[in-house]
Amino acid sequence: MHTLFHNVPASREDYSAVTKSTIFPLPFCGHRWIVNLPVVERAVVVSPSLHLYMEAVRTKKLPNPGTASFDTIEAALKDPLILAKLQFYMTVARNPFLKEYQTDEPVMLFLSKDLAKLIKVMKLALHIIIRNLVTCH
Repeated sequence: MHTLFHNVPASREDYSAVTKSTIFPLPFCGHRWIVNLPVVERAVVVSPSLHLYMEAVRTKKLPNPGTASFDTIEAALKDPLILAKLQFYMTVARNPFLKEYQTDEPVMLFLSKDLAKLIKVMKLALHIIIRNLVTCH
């Protein structure tokens, strides 16, 4: 998301004009989940504005930037579960497990116990999601 507007003043201006927002996506770090928590939180916040921007491009009110990042965002926003996926990512990234084990300290001795606890929580979350899906359909 960030690359669509980073160093592209025309796209930033078009986005701000259509959405009346000056809040833009943040840059993604490819190797640490914890560092990306603010990035994903911002993605959830700007999602409605991105939908407005994409709609303006689709209806030819704005020019199509014709970049790979635009195509990627367009495809992602077509996914009906994108916000659920981002929320799941935030849940995992907020888990203390990642903070404790993305360190240079010797913590491997505690891994099995904490991993079992994490799996138990994830199974419970998956059960709740499945139950909600079944009752919705």
